[in-house]
Amino acid sequence: MTIPSLPGLRAIALTLGLAACASAEPAPSAPPPPVVKVPGGLWMVTDIFESGRGAKDPGLAALIGQQVRLDVTEAGDVLGRTCAKPAYRQTEVSEAAFLGAVTRAREFPQLRRPVITTEVSCGGEPFGTYAQWRDGSLMVRSGPLLVRLERAGSAVVPARMAAIPPEASPPQHTPAPRIIPAPAALPAAPATSVAKELVYLASYHDEKQALRGWASLTATSPTLAGLKPETRPVDLKAKGKFIRLFAVAHGRDQARKLCAEIKAQSPDCGAAGRE
Repeated sequence: MTIPSLPGLRAIALTLGLAACASAEPAPSAPPPPVVKVPGGLWMVTDIFESGRGAKDPGLAALIGQQVRLDVTEAGDVLGRTCAKPAYRQTEVSEAAFLGAVTRAREFPQLRRPVITTEVSCGGEPFGTYAQWRDGSLMVRSGPLLVRLERAGSAVVPARMAAIPPEASPPQHTPAPRIIPAPAALPAAPATSVAKELVYLASYHDEKQALRGWASLTATSPTLAGLKPETRPVDLKAKGKFIRLFAVAHGRDQARKLCAEIKAQSPDCGAAGRE
Protein backbone atom coordinates (compact mmCIF):
# COMPACT_ATOMS: atom_id res chain seq x y z
CA MET A 1 0.00 0.00 0.00
CA THR A 2 1.30 3.42 -0.93
CA ILE A 3 1.38 5.93 1.96
CA PRO A 4 0.61 9.53 0.88
CA SER A 5 3.32 12.08 1.35
CA LEU A 6 3.14 14.64 4.17
CA PRO A 7 1.76 17.39 1.92
CA GLY A 8 -0.81 14.93 0.63
CA LEU A 9 -1.90 14.07 4.20
CA ARG A 10 -2.30 17.77 5.00
CA ALA A 11 -4.49 18.26 1.92
CA ILE A 12 -6.68 15.31 2.90
CA ALA A 13 -7.03 16.64 6.49
CA LEU A 14 -7.95 20.11 5.22
CA THR A 15 -10.61 18.64 2.90
CA LEU A 16 -12.14 16.57 5.71
CA GLY A 17 -12.15 19.59 8.03
CA LEU A 18 -14.02 21.73 5.51
CA ALA A 19 -16.56 18.93 4.95
CA ALA A 20 -17.14 18.68 8.71
CA CYS A 21 -17.70 22.44 8.96
CA ALA A 22 -20.15 22.33 6.09
CA SER A 23 -22.13 19.47 7.67
CA ALA A 24 -22.22 21.30 11.02
CA GLU A 25 -23.87 24.37 9.50
CA PRO A 26 -27.06 25.12 11.50
CA ALA A 27 -30.43 24.47 9.87
CA PRO A 28 -32.36 27.53 8.72
CA SER A 29 -34.56 29.03 11.45
CA ALA A 30 -38.35 28.69 11.31
CA PRO A 31 -40.17 31.58 9.63
CA PRO A 32 -41.52 34.21 12.07
CA PRO A 33 -45.23 33.99 12.99
CA PRO A 34 -47.54 35.98 10.70
CA VAL A 35 -48.21 39.58 11.72
CA VAL A 36 -51.83 40.10 12.74
CA LYS A 37 -53.24 43.43 11.62
CA VAL A 38 -55.57 44.63 14.38
CA PRO A 39 -58.51 46.74 13.05
CA GLY A 40 -57.58 49.48 15.56
CA GLY A 41 -59.51 52.52 16.75
CA LEU A 42 -63.18 53.14 17.40
CA TRP A 43 -65.95 51.59 15.28
CA MET A 44 -69.69 52.32 15.18
CA VAL A 45 -72.69 50.07 14.46
CA THR A 46 -74.41 51.46 11.35
CA ASP A 47 -76.71 48.63 10.26
CA ILE A 48 -78.20 45.37 11.52
CA PHE A 49 -79.63 42.52 9.47
CA GLU A 50 -81.85 39.75 10.78
CA SER A 51 -82.20 36.52 8.77
CA GLY A 52 -80.99 38.29 5.62
CA ARG A 53 -83.35 41.28 5.86
CA GLY A 54 -82.80 44.77 7.17
CA ALA A 55 -83.69 44.81 10.86
CA LYS A 56 -87.17 46.21 11.45
CA ASP A 57 -87.53 45.40 15.16
CA PRO A 58 -87.51 48.78 17.02
CA GLY A 59 -85.62 47.11 19.89
CA LEU A 60 -82.73 46.30 17.56
CA ALA A 61 -82.58 49.93 16.45
CA ALA A 62 -81.24 50.76 19.93
CA LEU A 63 -77.95 49.12 18.90
CA ILE A 64 -77.45 51.60 16.04
CA GLY A 65 -74.72 54.03 17.07
CA GLN A 66 -73.15 51.59 19.56
CA GLN A 67 -69.37 52.14 19.55
CA VAL A 68 -66.84 49.30 19.65
CA ARG A 69 -63.11 49.72 20.27
CA LEU A 70 -60.69 47.21 18.70
CA ASP A 71 -57.14 47.96 19.86
CA VAL A 72 -54.18 45.92 21.07
CA THR A 73 -54.90 46.91 24.68
CA GLU A 74 -58.73 46.80 24.58
CA ALA A 75 -61.47 45.12 22.56
CA GLY A 76 -65.23 45.55 22.70
CA ASP A 77 -68.28 43.95 21.12
CA VAL A 78 -71.74 45.05 19.97
CA LEU A 79 -73.24 43.94 23.31
CA GLY A 80 -71.19 46.60 25.10
CA ARG A 81 -68.74 44.19 26.75
CA THR A 82 -65.03 45.03 26.94
CA CYS A 83 -61.85 42.95 27.25
CA ALA A 84 -58.73 44.55 28.73
CA LYS A 85 -56.25 41.99 27.32
CA PRO A 86 -57.53 40.74 23.95
CA ALA A 87 -55.72 38.29 21.69
CA TYR A 88 -56.12 38.46 17.91
CA ARG A 89 -55.81 35.79 15.22
CA GLN A 90 -56.54 36.14 11.49
CA THR A 91 -57.88 33.55 9.06
CA GLU A 92 -59.29 33.59 5.55
CA VAL A 93 -62.73 32.23 4.58
CA SER A 94 -65.21 32.84 1.79
CA GLU A 95 -67.77 35.60 2.21
CA ALA A 96 -70.56 33.03 1.96
CA ALA A 97 -69.00 30.91 4.72
CA PHE A 98 -68.85 33.92 7.04
CA LEU A 99 -72.40 35.08 6.28
CA GLY A 100 -73.72 31.58 6.93
CA ALA A 101 -77.51 31.42 7.18
CA VAL A 102 -77.92 35.06 6.15
CA THR A 103 -77.48 34.19 2.48
CA ARG A 104 -76.94 31.26 0.11
CA ALA A 105 -73.83 30.97 -2.04
CA ARG A 106 -75.75 29.29 -4.89
CA GLU A 107 -77.84 32.42 -5.38
CA PHE A 108 -74.86 34.74 -4.99
CA PRO A 109 -71.79 33.11 -6.60
CA GLN A 110 -69.80 36.34 -6.18
CA LEU A 111 -69.76 35.64 -2.43
CA ARG A 112 -67.23 32.86 -2.99
CA ARG A 113 -64.52 35.52 -2.83
CA PRO A 114 -62.18 35.26 0.18
CA VAL A 115 -62.45 37.63 3.15
CA ILE A 116 -60.01 38.16 6.04
CA THR A 117 -61.53 37.52 9.47
CA THR A 118 -60.06 38.71 12.76
CA GLU A 119 -60.87 36.37 15.65
CA VAL A 120 -60.79 38.03 19.07
CA SER A 121 -60.41 35.99 22.27
CA CYS A 122 -60.43 37.15 25.88
CA GLY A 123 -58.84 34.99 28.56
CA GLY A 124 -58.76 32.09 26.12
CA GLU A 125 -62.51 32.34 25.41
CA PRO A 126 -64.02 33.42 22.04
CA PHE A 127 -65.02 37.09 22.18
CA GLY A 128 -65.97 37.93 18.57
CA THR A 129 -65.06 37.41 14.91
CA TYR A 130 -64.91 40.44 12.59
CA ALA A 131 -64.75 40.16 8.80
CA GLN A 132 -62.95 42.95 6.92
CA TRP A 133 -65.34 43.76 4.06
CA ARG A 134 -64.36 45.10 0.66
CA ASP A 135 -65.74 48.62 1.33
CA GLY A 136 -63.60 49.01 4.49
CA SER A 137 -66.39 48.18 6.94
CA LEU A 138 -66.45 45.30 9.44
CA MET A 139 -69.09 42.59 9.71
CA VAL A 140 -69.72 40.56 12.86
CA ARG A 141 -72.25 37.82 13.67
CA SER A 142 -74.28 38.09 16.90
CA GLY A 143 -76.64 35.13 17.13
CA PRO A 144 -79.04 35.36 14.15
CA LEU A 145 -77.99 38.97 13.56
CA LEU A 146 -75.40 40.30 11.11
CA VAL A 147 -74.03 43.62 12.34
CA ARG A 148 -72.16 46.14 10.16
CA LEU A 149 -69.63 48.59 11.65
CA GLU A 150 -67.83 51.58 10.16
CA ARG A 151 -65.03 53.68 11.59
CA ALA A 152 -66.40 56.24 14.03
CA GLY A 153 -66.25 59.70 12.49
CA SER A 154 -66.87 58.44 8.96
CA ALA A 155 -69.91 56.29 9.80
CA VAL A 156 -73.32 57.39 8.54
CA VAL A 157 -76.46 55.91 10.10
CA PRO A 158 -78.73 54.61 7.28
CA ALA A 159 -81.78 56.76 6.61
CA ARG A 160 -84.16 53.83 6.91
CA MET A 161 -83.06 53.30 10.51
CA ALA A 162 -83.23 57.01 11.35
CA ALA A 163 -86.73 57.18 9.88
CA ILE A 164 -88.23 54.87 12.51
CA PRO A 165 -91.02 56.84 14.26
CA PRO A 166 -90.06 58.15 17.72
CA GLU A 167 -92.74 56.06 19.40
CA ALA A 168 -91.24 52.89 17.87
CA SER A 169 -87.65 53.78 18.83
CA PRO A 170 -87.54 55.08 22.42
CA PRO A 171 -84.57 57.15 23.62
CA GLN A 172 -81.66 55.23 25.04
CA HIS A 173 -82.40 56.28 28.62
CA THR A 174 -85.89 54.74 28.47
CA PRO A 175 -86.30 51.76 30.84
CA ALA A 176 -85.64 48.36 29.31
CA PRO A 177 -89.30 47.17 29.28
CA ARG A 178 -90.06 49.80 26.61
CA ILE A 179 -87.16 48.59 24.45
CA ILE A 180 -88.06 44.92 24.81
CA PRO A 181 -91.75 44.79 25.80
CA ALA A 182 -92.97 41.87 27.86
CA PRO A 183 -95.23 39.38 26.04
CA ALA A 184 -98.93 40.11 26.07
CA ALA A 185 -99.70 37.14 28.28
CA LEU A 186 -97.34 35.05 30.39
CA PRO A 187 -98.12 31.38 31.10
CA ALA A 188 -100.27 30.87 34.14
CA ALA A 189 -98.26 30.19 37.28
CA PRO A 190 -98.51 26.64 38.67
CA ALA A 191 -100.38 25.96 41.86
CA THR A 192 -97.13 25.86 43.83
CA SER A 193 -95.13 29.04 43.23
CA VAL A 194 -91.64 28.71 41.72
CA ALA A 195 -88.87 30.61 43.43
CA LYS A 196 -87.51 33.54 41.45
CA GLU A 197 -83.86 33.28 40.46
CA LEU A 198 -81.56 36.14 39.49
CA VAL A 199 -79.43 35.05 36.50
CA TYR A 200 -76.23 36.94 35.68
CA LEU A 201 -75.91 37.80 31.96
CA ALA A 202 -73.01 40.24 31.40
CA SER A 203 -71.30 43.41 32.69
CA TYR A 204 -71.21 46.83 31.02
CA HIS A 205 -69.66 50.24 31.58
CA ASP A 206 -72.97 52.08 32.01
CA GLU A 207 -76.76 51.70 32.05
CA LYS A 208 -77.18 52.60 28.36
CA GLN A 209 -74.84 49.83 27.24
CA ALA A 210 -76.64 47.39 29.54
CA LEU A 211 -79.99 48.20 27.89
CA ARG A 212 -78.46 47.73 24.44
CA GLY A 213 -77.01 44.41 25.56
CA TRP A 214 -80.45 43.32 26.82
CA ALA A 215 -81.99 44.22 23.43
CA SER A 216 -79.42 42.12 21.56
CA LEU A 217 -79.59 39.13 23.91
CA THR A 218 -83.41 38.94 23.90
CA ALA A 219 -83.34 38.96 20.08
CA THR A 220 -81.54 35.58 20.22
CA SER A 221 -83.36 33.99 23.17
CA PRO A 222 -87.15 33.42 23.20
CA THR A 223 -86.90 32.45 26.85
CA LEU A 224 -85.09 35.66 27.82
CA ALA A 225 -87.55 37.80 25.82
CA GLY A 226 -90.33 36.80 28.21
CA LEU A 227 -88.44 37.86 31.35
CA LYS A 228 -87.65 41.14 33.05
CA PRO A 229 -84.16 42.66 33.29
CA GLU A 230 -82.50 43.93 36.43
CA THR A 231 -79.27 45.95 36.74
CA ARG A 232 -76.97 46.43 39.70
CA PRO A 233 -73.90 48.70 39.98
CA VAL A 234 -70.62 47.24 41.22
CA ASP A 235 -67.28 48.85 42.07
CA LEU A 236 -64.34 46.51 41.37
CA LYS A 237 -61.75 49.04 42.59
CA ALA A 238 -58.72 48.67 40.30
CA LYS A 239 -60.84 47.34 37.42
CA GLY A 240 -63.36 50.16 37.67
CA LYS A 241 -67.13 50.53 38.05
CA PHE A 242 -69.55 48.39 36.06
CA ILE A 243 -73.25 47.71 35.63
CA ARG A 244 -74.17 44.04 35.96
CA LEU A 245 -77.14 42.85 33.92
CA PHE A 246 -79.44 40.11 35.27
CA ALA A 247 -82.61 38.34 34.18
CA VAL A 248 -85.31 37.40 36.70
CA ALA A 249 -85.95 33.73 35.86
CA HIS A 250 -88.74 31.47 37.14
CA GLY A 251 -86.67 28.74 38.72
CA ARG A 252 -83.39 26.96 38.00
CA ASP A 253 -84.64 25.06 34.93
CA GLN A 254 -85.59 28.27 33.11
CA ALA A 255 -82.24 29.81 34.09
CA ARG A 256 -80.36 26.89 32.52
CA LYS A 257 -82.50 27.09 29.37
CA LEU A 258 -81.93 30.81 28.72
CA CYS A 259 -78.15 30.47 29.35
CA ALA A 260 -78.02 27.66 26.79
CA GLU A 261 -79.77 29.92 24.24
CA ILE A 262 -77.31 32.84 24.66
CA LYS A 263 -74.13 30.86 25.36
CA ALA A 264 -72.42 32.18 22.21
CA GLN A 265 -73.14 35.83 23.10
CA SER A 266 -72.68 35.56 26.88
CA PRO A 267 -70.37 32.69 27.90
CA ASP A 268 -70.47 33.93 31.54
CA CYS A 269 -74.27 33.55 31.75
CA GLY A 270 -75.28 32.16 35.14
CA ALA A 271 -71.90 32.82 36.77
CA ALA A 272 -72.21 32.47 40.54
CA GLY A 273 -71.25 35.08 43.13
CA ARG A 274 -72.16 38.14 41.04
CA GLU A 275 -75.52 38.94 42.65
